[in-house]
Amino acid sequence: MLRFVLFACVLCSSTHSFSQGGYAGEMTDNLLQKLTPEEQALYRDCLREMNLVDSNIRWLTDSTNQKLGVDNYHYSTKIVRRHLQKKYNQTAVIPGKYALQKPEYIIFISRRENDTGIIMQKYF
Repeated sequence: MLRFVLFACVLCSSTHSFSQGGYAGEMTDNLLQKLTPEEQALYRDCLREMNLVDSNIRWLTDSTNQKLGVDNYHYSTKIVRRHLQKKYNQTAVIPGKYALQKPEYIIFISRRENDTGIIMQKYF
């Protein structure tokens, strides 16, 4: 399942509007304020799992995203997946061929009828 998530996430090369029920990109203050307290807790849990402080995140650059669009395994990836329905929570590390000098991150948010999911990916 996580390999599918990796492929799906890499294929998303542009950010989606959060109002459409899904979003891919960086977490902004404006977006964070639009999340419910429960969704904000999911995001904070992703940060804890990644050992991150919100202000120290380097978001995915266009050049890194382009390389990933050609080769999903170009860089190593850590994926943290958190859902309001806890049974879907997962963490995985997928080895890549090359290393980034500084890790880069991207966040994916999806809202469905009875669940919200947040996936944070670290490319390193």
